[in-house]
Amino acid sequence: MKNSIGSAKKIAIGIMALGFSQAALSESNLNISGWVNEGMVYYDDGVDSDTFQTTDNGTTLNSRITFSASADVPNTSMKAGMEIILEPNQSSETPLLFSSQSASGGSGAGDTIGTLGKSIYLEGSWGKVTMGLQSMPTDN
Repeated sequence: MKNSIGSAKKIAIGIMALGFSQAALSESNLNISGWVNEGMVYYDDGVDSDTFQTTDNGTTLNSRITFSASADVPNTSMKAGMEIILEPNQSSETPLLFSSQSASGGSGAGDTIGTLGKSIYLEGSWGKVTMGLQSMPTDN
């Protein structure tokens, strides 16, 4: 997990440095987006009633945050960019608190943030080439 986030940070820093190093000559942007997928359920069956919080209404619709950036490549007609999509690894006991103690492989290390996607791209009049881990179309 640390390696994937570390790599994503290096990519993001590199892309942003490219954009900011030529700020006067090129256009760059950074977007932050995402959603919170939590719900409250109330039931009353005539004998008992209760309210509880639910997390995730589907297997691919977890809460997430997306960081995307792009910048014009100086002295060319090309654009470079990146996208990182992060999501909390939630447990039903601690939704959105980033405190799940489960980890892949049963290590108990508590991996609390998962990387759903991380990619970089280069775009020009010839098209767009993207490299990295991308989310499935059903994740959108």
